[in-house]
Amino acid sequence: MVSFVDAGYSHCSTAILILGSQISGKVVGFLGLGRIGKATAKRVYGFNPGEMIYHSRHEPKFDPSDVHEPYLKLLKPATFEEFLASSDIIFICTDLNPSTYHLFNSDTFKVVKRGVILVNTARGGIVDTKALISALDNGQVGGVALDVTEPEPLPSNHPIVTNYGNRVILAPHLGSSTQETRDAMGLLAIDNLEAGLLGQPLPATMLN
Repeated sequence: MVSFVDAGYSHCSTAILILGSQISGKVVGFLGLGRIGKATAKRVYGFNPGEMIYHSRHEPKFDPSDVHEPYLKLLKPATFEEFLASSDIIFICTDLNPSTYHLFNSDTFKVVKRGVILVNTARGGIVDTKALISALDNGQVGGVALDVTEPEPLPSNHPIVTNYGNRVILAPHLGSSTQETRDAMGLLAIDNLEAGLLGQPLPATMLN
């Protein structure tokens, strides 16, 4: 039996009270603003965030059609320190490289806004897992949603899996798992192969 008297309820329930945090009114940060970052920001905009900020190593590139997207009016650049200290929710949308490996570490988690929600759909190595555990333990990180982890997959007895209940959402690296996306990926591979055999520039690379 769970009592909700302290929460303003006058009754008891056998149900577990599960509360989340809405995006509306929050400061939402995007680390990286390439194709995935922009696509994520476009979708988040529909949930009426209070502010949208981003930090990127490179100046974002926008197509002419992008200028009419309403989310761009809300999206503002920030230094990394401002980004960490201001964001209520952080979406990691950058690639994994020497400069982003363990970018979220014990020092980084000391700077983030207390209770921040961290969403990593990029690469597991961007987040130092041991530091994340400490940040979850002390409440500096309020919760995480991870499509990627380090190591990957996490062992079933790993603290991230067992210790934090609904503060952690885990997915088995299946962010691209739709029939349409996988078909498109296969066609891109064929286009790359044909271009390579003909000595032409590859239409799909890590650089575009």
